Amino acid sequence: MPVKLLANRLALNAALAKSKLEGRLAREADIRDAYHLTPPGEARARTYGPLQIA
Repeated sequence: MPVKLLANRLALNAALAKSKLEGRLAREADIRDAYHLTPPGEARARTYGPLQIA
């Protein structure tokens, strides 16, 4: 498995776990979509920072 793919999977799982700890009802697909659909320069790094590896 490529390292970047593994790192992205681990980052997504960490973001999902953090979301659950904070009491949010975000699903994995919601987090992934929010990251990929946010234009560059927006609040992407603040909201889901661990996914910046891609």
